[in-house]
Amino acid sequence: MATCSVVHLKDIDMKDRIDAEYFQPEFLQTVSKLGENSPSLETIAKPITSAFYPEATQLYSIGEVPFIRCVDVIDYPVISSLQNNEFEKLPSSFIQENKTIKKLTSGDIVITKVGTPCYASVIDESLNEISLSRTVLGLTDIKIDPYYLVAFLRSKYGFLQLKRECELTIQLQLTLPRVGRIKVFIPSDDKKIKEISSIVKDYFKFFRESHILYEKAQNLLQEELNLVNFNPNYDLSYITNFSEIISAHRVDAEYFQPAYAELVEYLGNNFEIKPLRQLLLASRKGIEVGSKEYQEYGKLFIRVSNLSVNGFVKKDPKFISEELYQSLENDYGLQIGDFLLTKDATPGIAYLVKEYVEGIISSGILKLKINETEIEKGYLELCINSLIGRLQVERDSGGSVITHWRPEQIKELKIPILSKDVQQKIAYLINQSHKTRKKANELFNDAKSKVEEIIEES
Repeated sequence: MATCSVVHLKDIDMKDRIDAEYFQPEFLQTVSKLGENSPSLETIAKPITSAFYPEATQLYSIGEVPFIRCVDVIDYPVISSLQNNEFEKLPSSFIQENKTIKKLTSGDIVITKVGTPCYASVIDESLNEISLSRTVLGLTDIKIDPYYLVAFLRSKYGFLQLKRECELTIQLQLTLPRVGRIKVFIPSDDKKIKEISSIVKDYFKFFRESHILYEKAQNLLQEELNLVNFNPNYDLSYITNFSEIISAHRVDAEYFQPAYAELVEYLGNNFEIKPLRQLLLASRKGIEVGSKEYQEYGKLFIRVSNLSVNGFVKKDPKFISEELYQSLENDYGLQIGDFLLTKDATPGIAYLVKEYVEGIISSGILKLKINETEIEKGYLELCINSLIGRLQVERDSGGSVITHWRPEQIKELKIPILSKDVQQKIAYLINQSHKTRKKANELFNDAKSKVEEIIEES
């Protein structure tokens, strides 16, 4: 449905934005609700961003200071040491040599500025120092509770303002001046700020507990398989037989890396192993609807980039119409208990759907029907996401420019079969981890809702 705004010429700064997108009704309504007494962000915090710096990807393997990117922010309202394994890192010496790289510390805020802009996160006290990539900007010297501020910035009254201020270049992006000008609602009652801040902190407590439960499941799997001290040995040179090349239908050297065979051979010699095809009742590949079907709002079109081991993520979401969704739902829609597995771009991500989502899966995702008399779905989910699955996927999907994991390879994925009792314990821990994470997300949504209620009541 088309929408329009009527704006008086006297209310338009001809030296600023005059494009119609800037004056969308939802943007104008958001600003008007905040009123004249909401200070600008630049009066209560100092926006900063990193400028140009030398290429540093070669230093990530030896760095120790987290180098924050969009991907570290979007699904994490609180950035913490729990993400240590996901961070790229820079050496502190490199940061000192390049003064254009800005740093933040605990209590400061990061906002994504390009690619997927407008998402804000507060730095947890478990991180003493982080550095900023050019894809994000920072807020320091914050004069109000940063946990309240991050809830405001992620609420519709903060997020829509940031969205409005995105500059319409080839790629949407935020700039420091435009971020600094957005209005921040500050309740007159300090108790309300403290209440919202407390809810955000409770969110992080549950998030941390979810992480601990997932680690327990991982540790139990490694202990049962005696893989606690297993480190893949990646050789620089190795020899393989010509017969193995013919059998594998592969000539790329990476496929024959001994580390892959070492793991599979160890598991086969010590445990019962079954290929995935023996654990399946059926499988279905998702569908491509085509970019022409994308629209700003509607039902989710779930691509590989929208799926993680912890569930669905917000990275560059795409939507399709209600009508198209209805026509595809029976074959490509999702139900609780569906087992999803990515096969393209980032293959090998397994996720057991824990809550109903109105969406259609793309062709880069498989929906598998698991034979539950053979294996616990939660156990299988962790096996595929662990080193066991990761090394096999890494071997199979190599050798091409665009990463693909072919169906015939997927069906041959080797899965160790532990006792039913152990499988159930691991599945229970995974399920509890997801439940706790869901509770965490509900708490953060509650914090955002309370911000919005206070604004609307005032």
